[in-house]
Amino acid sequence: MNVARDDRIVEHFKKVDIVRLRDKLVEQLCVEAGGPCRYTGDSMAESHKGQNLTPSDFNALVENLIAAMDTENVPVPVQNRLIARLAPMRGDVVGK
Repeated sequence: MNVARDDRIVEHFKKVDIVRLRDKLVEQLCVEAGGPCRYTGDSMAESHKGQNLTPSDFNALVENLIAAMDTENVPVPVQNRLIARLAPMRGDVVGK
C-alpha cells in the first residue's frame, strides 16, 4: 500500500511512523486472513480517535489495499474475503 503518497489521504499520515503503520497493517491483515499472526497494535477506535476520517478517506485506504493486492497477484476472491473481514472496522474508523 502506498497511503503516504496518495494525495487524497496523505495529510492523515504526515505525523505517522509509516514503518510502524506498515508493520501493524501486515499483522492485522495476516490475522484477518487467518494466518498464525498476532495483532499487537492499538484498537481501530483508539488508533483513529480524533482524526475525523470521512467515508472517502476510508474508501481511499481500501483502494490502496486492493491495488497492493493486485500488485501481488492476490486472486480477486481472496481479496473480496479479506475486504469483507475488514469492512466491519469501518465504524471504528470513520467519523471518530
